[in-house]
Amino acid sequence: MPQLGDSANLLLGLAPGWHGGSGAVLPYAAAPNKALCGIDTPASLPTGNWGGLQLSFHPSIASLIDALFDYRLRPLRAMSGQLDLRASNLMLGAGQRAQAIDTLASLLALAPAQLAAGRLVLLQMTRIDAELRHPLDEGGIGRPIHVEHYWTREGRHAIGRLRVARQPIVNDDVEHALIGRHEAGRYFDYLYDYGSHFISCLRMGDKYFQVLACQPQRYDLLQKLWLPLIGQGDAGPALQGLVNYLGGDWITATGRVASASNHVFDGDAWHVPNLPTGHSLLAPLLRQAEALPAGWSVPIGIEFSPHSPYMERQRAIAWQQVYQGAMLQRFGDGASWSNGIAKLASPSRIHSEHASAQGGDISELVGIHPSHDTFHGDLFASRLPVHGEMSWTVQAGASLLALTMDAQAADGCVPRMRLRGSVSSECQVFTGKLRGALLIELADGRLEALFAGLRFAAGTQGRPTVSAELSRPDSATLIRLRLPLLVLLTDAEARWTRASADRDPAEAHAIRGEIAWLLRAVLESGVMHADATQHAFWIAFCKRAALLAHCGPGQAVAPASTANMEWMQAANVLLFRLRLDQPSGLPASELASIDQALLRLLEQARPDAAAPDKATIDKLDACLQQLEQVRHQIALASQALLQRAEPIEDAEAARLLTQLIPSREDSVRPPLTPTSHGDEGLAQVTTLLGRAERDYQLGRLLSELAHDAVGVAIDAPLALLEGADPAGLTQTQWRELPAEAWRVLEAAMQVDTKAVEALRVGLKAYGAQGSVLVMLIASLTRQWHAYHRARWSHDFGEPTSLLQRIQLSASRLDSLLADMIFNQAPAAMDATIDTMTWRCANQDTRAGPDLPPPGL
Repeated sequence: MPQLGDSANLLLGLAPGWHGGSGAVLPYAAAPNKALCGIDTPASLPTGNWGGLQLSFHPSIASLIDALFDYRLRPLRAMSGQLDLRASNLMLGAGQRAQAIDTLASLLALAPAQLAAGRLVLLQMTRIDAELRHPLDEGGIGRPIHVEHYWTREGRHAIGRLRVARQPIVNDDVEHALIGRHEAGRYFDYLYDYGSHFISCLRMGDKYFQVLACQPQRYDLLQKLWLPLIGQGDAGPALQGLVNYLGGDWITATGRVASASNHVFDGDAWHVPNLPTGHSLLAPLLRQAEALPAGWSVPIGIEFSPHSPYMERQRAIAWQQVYQGAMLQRFGDGASWSNGIAKLASPSRIHSEHASAQGGDISELVGIHPSHDTFHGDLFASRLPVHGEMSWTVQAGASLLALTMDAQAADGCVPRMRLRGSVSSECQVFTGKLRGALLIELADGRLEALFAGLRFAAGTQGRPTVSAELSRPDSATLIRLRLPLLVLLTDAEARWTRASADRDPAEAHAIRGEIAWLLRAVLESGVMHADATQHAFWIAFCKRAALLAHCGPGQAVAPASTANMEWMQAANVLLFRLRLDQPSGLPASELASIDQALLRLLEQARPDAAAPDKATIDKLDACLQQLEQVRHQIALASQALLQRAEPIEDAEAARLLTQLIPSREDSVRPPLTPTSHGDEGLAQVTTLLGRAERDYQLGRLLSELAHDAVGVAIDAPLALLEGADPAGLTQTQWRELPAEAWRVLEAAMQVDTKAVEALRVGLKAYGAQGSVLVMLIASLTRQWHAYHRARWSHDFGEPTSLLQRIQLSASRLDSLLADMIFNQAPAAMDATIDTMTWRCANQDTRAGPDLPPPGL
């Protein structure tokens, strides 16, 4: 008999049936080890009253199973969406469909084919004797729950072995526990050793049931006749007339009358005269019959609660992601998915590389939803929406790379990507951020799932495993998609420029994250060493990506060879033409003309810039050296004050002194959240210190880039900038920082020590050097942007493919034009050009001059 607290591994699904009476098989897979202490379930006597007869119609066997078996899963805490699983998913999914149908057919005395065909009628009567709940499920106000009283020692130790790679971060209001393949393996071990859920509720009782298989052509008519009359509740005497519809004209097969407790008694109790089948659950309503036998009391309803709510928050988030990803891979086909976050706000650009003798040709599809569209070869996209189904013909080794993938559910169904081609073809998918979940149907019919940054596949003996991390592309993929990566980088810069011009900080923040992922993916893949022939390309790519990710897009330089207005008008007309026409469909002569026009416009806007000024670089290096000495002086003075014999009584001052001593060298000071009334000033100062540290690390990064250092040399500043506030301090804020910090410390500094004076002098020097650092960063950033634009062809070359060259040039021109129009154009700009520009920015190709650009 199941007990409250028993652990079940629902990754193995459920079986149709009930445990109790003469039934000996549990409907769930019991975990081999106990995570919770079992609570003895008292024997329930059949003391309840039988409810009325219920009638329900079921077009499919899944609907029948959900009505017959009251097995429920308690929902998880919603994060980036939630998989809603019913009893039918767990019984029919993961390759168990045929076995489940055979078991159910034996129980109901119907042919498996009749059940699989659907169009079924269920008659059932239920008796509830008792409802038993686990104490962990009974908490509330005034009712504390002592979790440690109910977990076994082994279960607590097993939870302690679970690891996360990093602290969970919050991005776009969605929590992500960053775990990799190695850490995920421990979670799978836990799920298979200690289970995924425990029994939190048992409903004891019994039920009688009978299933009828309808004539296919009569099912809808029978449902229309009876459903409005009786509804889905207690049928009562209204069902007495249903006996007239139990003949062969309406019903093809009638199952036996069975019970959940498997209680067998005299079949005459269900006998109905003149009925072809001779027995029916309608018998008590059609004649005076003896009372229904009591039988036994068995668990006819079970609620399963997940283990995660009773874990530490970090482990709980990671556990839920591994569990949901594994359940998606095994039972996601046909399951319901509820979205946890909003869809992408901006349209996408999807590119497909078609195999040809000359190499890859890129066709751009602007602002589409790729449902039911077919792509060939490699796919890459800035933002790829998958709402519904998408077909992808895979070659021997194809890859999909997207900065962001939006796989939001449509009508509650998990979106799916169907792969076509050779069964042995390999398909790799990489993305910096996956919104929602995506199922991948391989060419041989197997399912894989993308969720929470991981790719879930079937391992040995069907056990789920993590086959890849979506954010870590390998060097071979990056080498093959070298030019597409450059397209994505230039497109991201163009979108960021427009977001800045439109004053859309949320969009700019999202694009910053996309570029940062591109940079991290290239640095961690080792592609710069693996692709020795293109080493200069990868060095230039990393420098450009690092500058964009942490300094933002640069200010455009007005073309010198022609008037601003004439240049912008020509650029607008050309870009608008590309928005209207799909480049791959244009004649070769027109493509050649567009290519030349784009290159000419870019040449006119190309700055004549040399390498960043060596004197400025030397000043930056000297400033960083001074700042390092000052930071060390402040840390020593703070430590000396904290170690004095007389402890500092002012709590705010003590906390700030602690903040001034980094826990590790060059660590970024995190913002301090106020915990009590009166420490808002402390929180403000520590936030400013964190932003000041961001400026210091950015200065280090620019210095390393100026000295041609890429790779290990920039890893430290990049890692520290990754979690820092993207906004630094202004010169004014730097100058005011010492006074703000001293205002918090002043009450505790009424002692005559050298440490106090050293701290005061150090803070003043820190603010002074920081104001110089801001000017140097701004100057070098402008110089670097101009230098990269001037050296574009030298650093990256020009693609041999005409369409690739057009795509790159159009993205570069789009970025330049957006900044000039929104920041440098005169107020009296021609209205037609304004409207055209607005449509280009919004990818709106409707005709007519009646769409005024907002904000211009």
